[in-house]
Amino acid sequence: MRRLCIALAILLSALAVSSAAEEAAPTPTGKAKIRFVAIFMSGFTVWKLPHASCTKQTTAPEPWFQLDCGAMRCPKPVLLGMPAPPSYSNWQKSPRVREIEVDAGVPLSFKLTGALNEFFGGDTIKTSLCDFNARFIPEAGKMYEASLDPENHSCQMTLTVMANPYGWWEKTPFEGAHINNCSLPVAAEDL
Repeated sequence: MRRLCIALAILLSALAVSSAAEEAAPTPTGKAKIRFVAIFMSGFTVWKLPHASCTKQTTAPEPWFQLDCGAMRCPKPVLLGMPAPPSYSNWQKSPRVREIEVDAGVPLSFKLTGALNEFFGGDTIKTSLCDFNARFIPEAGKMYEASLDPENHSCQMTLTVMANPYGWWEKTPFEGAHINNCSLPVAAEDL
């Protein structure tokens, strides 16, 4: 009986820790969190930039990080326990997700690149190249998600902010960002 009580106590404490992790621990002052997601993209790469521009060469010599499978292995997703998971049922099996902390109050400029490969039966494959630049100023303690998503046989970048106003986490579009679709034939203005 004593062993059963101890086992039950351990199980209950593990559930309490798991529940606390789902509440998403607050970010320290001066930091924000951002999740990068591109579940359906191949060659998904994130570049940190001094400024976001489609018209100037702004790519750093090396990517900030790459989130794609190589010939032999896939990188493991780096997660910080952010709430409001990506909007895809298979996201936990994908290496194309990463959560990081960034400095708050400092402009953050980045470039997301990848390719969307669609199969149309037989040997027909359509590839759409995706190239987006974004710039915004993260706020301390806030959590964001930058996602490349398939839309109408091409890709779209969305930037959302996570909030818990009603007791559950939800993502809403972040209005304070400048996003350029550099995949378009006409380059957007510099940010």
